[in-house]
Amino acid sequence: MQKLLWFVGGFIVTLGLLAAGGLWAIHDLNRPSAAAAVAPTVTLPGHAFSPAETPTPQPFEHADALLAWSSQGIEADACARLEIDAARQAHFGRCGEGLRLAPLSQAELESLLLYLVRYRPFDYAVLEDAATPTEQAVQVAFRGQGGQTANPQVRANISAWAAQVYGRLAATETREDLQARCRVDLAARLGIAPEQVRPLQMREVRWPDACLGIREAGVYCARVPTTGYQITLLADDQVYEYRADTYGKLRATMGVSEPYLLPPLVE
Repeated sequence: MQKLLWFVGGFIVTLGLLAAGGLWAIHDLNRPSAAAAVAPTVTLPGHAFSPAETPTPQPFEHADALLAWSSQGIEADACARLEIDAARQAHFGRCGEGLRLAPLSQAELESLLLYLVRYRPFDYAVLEDAATPTEQAVQVAFRGQGGQTANPQVRANISAWAAQVYGRLAATETREDLQARCRVDLAARLGIAPEQVRPLQMREVRWPDACLGIREAGVYCARVPTTGYQITLLADDQVYEYRADTYGKLRATMGVSEPYLLPPLVE
């Protein structure tokens, strides 16, 4: 009898322990684990990508500017600035460089005066050719004295006018710089002073290839029409020719024989 009681008692205790263990297991499964709660975020190796930021043009230099225009592209050197002061003189140049002074043409001055007497002051900013290699952040600060409010199209037109003015001034500077480089180079070749080299003509042409129509044995030239200049100089009563493209590449024709010297394309 006593053995039976011990057997029944042990059986009941075992059932109680099993029941308590089951309840504890169920409770433990429903509770978040400490490891999961504090698990760190894993960053996969690789490059971090972020939206490209559009460069901000530099602030304007002349506080009294009637019109200030700037354009900055994705490339570091693709930044241009134009300011027209109260005396209606243009200041232009690349960002990070000193601005050069130049007069407006008569047609440009007439257009500017028309804008000034017609429209109220405004500030204009636009992203042109967005998400392309030619993307440009353009800003215009216009200080007109007129009574009309410039609508978006007018503001865009004034911005385009300023871009054209800058383009003309920059092209004129490029031409003058190329001509000066030619005079210095020719003077060095001939052993004379640059003042003894006289410019004769500089005309815009299209060369038949990227080598400006000057061929060399074993040198490949891309057969693409290339816009540039044909520059002629006079020194010691002899005419010399230089060739250039619009990016500043310059080549002399001295010593090049006729079969390797191609003329400009005929328009």
